[in-house]
Amino acid sequence: MALTFQTIDDRRPYVVSKLGNRTDIDASINQWLGDAYLELGNNYPFEELLTTEETSTVVGTGQYNYPDNVRAIRHLSIIDSDDFKTPLVRRNQRFLDRYNTVHEGRPIVYSSYTDRTSAVPPVINRIILVRPVPDEVYTIEWRAWLKPVLASPVENTILYLPDDWLEILDYAASLRGFTSLQAPNRAAEIHALLFGVDNPRTGKREPGLITQRMTAMEAEYHDDHYGLRPVVTRMTAR
Repeated sequence: MALTFQTIDDRRPYVVSKLGNRTDIDASINQWLGDAYLELGNNYPFEELLTTEETSTVVGTGQYNYPDNVRAIRHLSIIDSDDFKTPLVRRNQRFLDRYNTVHEGRPIVYSSYTDRTSAVPPVINRIILVRPVPDEVYTIEWRAWLKPVLASPVENTILYLPDDWLEILDYAASLRGFTSLQAPNRAAEIHALLFGVDNPRTGKREPGLITQRMTAMEAEYHDDHYGLRPVVTRMTAR
């Protein structure tokens, strides 16, 4: 089933309503929505921003740039010329240092790091290292989260968010609005609604909207750490 996403222009009336039906600050509201979208998209792993990309390895080269606009890797797989796919295991840099770069083979592990050039302004690249260094051309399949991107003009930005997070986006934009409009009490109320508040009577933390939505998202990942192959036990005849 195809998903239909809203835009910042679609959400502006909801924020206008929360800000007391102000009709003279539409440009500011668009920007507040854009900033709120960037914050949410960069901090929460929305499936709507999940993508699959493919790049090719080069024989004898074990270093590769992230595809454009990829923020974080969920998992990587290596595919050979016979379309046989196996996952790459993530390891730290010290583990990969045990491999020499002379003996080539099918990559089985990877690590990621950030490379910063000395140019002014500096260019920052996200890079993976794979080991062993490839002995032939393989396909790297990237399952990764994209960075949220604002369109120009900003109101045309497509919001790659779950439907139940659009309300959170509206409130997050309103929080920025009340802060800019110097209405600290209203800003504090929305902050408590989003992030929760300590109840002085019970001494417990009452969760906000974001915590409740995160609980729903986390339910999707209950089997992420299951084994890749079934466990087979040896049976003996009686």
